[in-house]
Amino acid sequence: MNSPDSLSFRTSSAHLRGYAIAKGVLSSANRIAKSLALRKMEREGLLKLLGGRPSNAFPYEADDLWFLYAQVRKRKPISILEFGSGFSTSVLAEAVSRNGKGVVISIEALEQWAKVTNAALRANNLDQVAQVLHIPAIPTESHGRQAWHHESLPTIEPDFVYLDGPPLDAERPFSVDLLEMEDRLRPDCFIIVDGRKANFNFLKLYLKKSYSFHWRRIQYNGTIERAKG
Repeated sequence: MNSPDSLSFRTSSAHLRGYAIAKGVLSSANRIAKSLALRKMEREGLLKLLGGRPSNAFPYEADDLWFLYAQVRKRKPISILEFGSGFSTSVLAEAVSRNGKGVVISIEALEQWAKVTNAALRANNLDQVAQVLHIPAIPTESHGRQAWHHESLPTIEPDFVYLDGPPLDAERPFSVDLLEMEDRLRPDCFIIVDGRKANFNFLKLYLKKSYSFHWRRIQYNGTIERAKG
């Protein structure tokens, strides 16, 4: 007869094996997604945008960049607001340029990276449709939680937002700019939250209007848009 301890051990072992298998499947799916995205970017002539950044810059994620590019090409937004500049800024700007309409305003908390990204935009002749603004991020409190927000925000009404900044930390794992500017988001605004699931869940709790939230497990990013009807 099996003892309770024996059954508990076997159950725990089975759970661990199941977790390891699921994690392996997600990892494999993620590698495939990145490979496919890189091929699509090459086909569209976007690889030219991936050079010219310092060696200490965050590496690009091809699947994230392709998703951004494809969404902008499909939705054709007029006013894109990006939090946190980088490779994504150039890809957003290229998509806007090919659409033939729209602008990209990127907010960067760190002056060094604002300069680097603006230089990349100029090098790719995209500075007519995109600009990076250096606006420091400062500590704040929102709904009883420690967070970050920027000192100021540009007076635009975006219909597309990419949230990938400012840098977060364990003490302040959220940025709350979108909560503070929610009334300026256009009704058709599409929001992408990159890699910051705690921030995504915080917005899900405290955005006031009715939205549809979707977390993409393989790509590890989330989308937010106004609920229909």
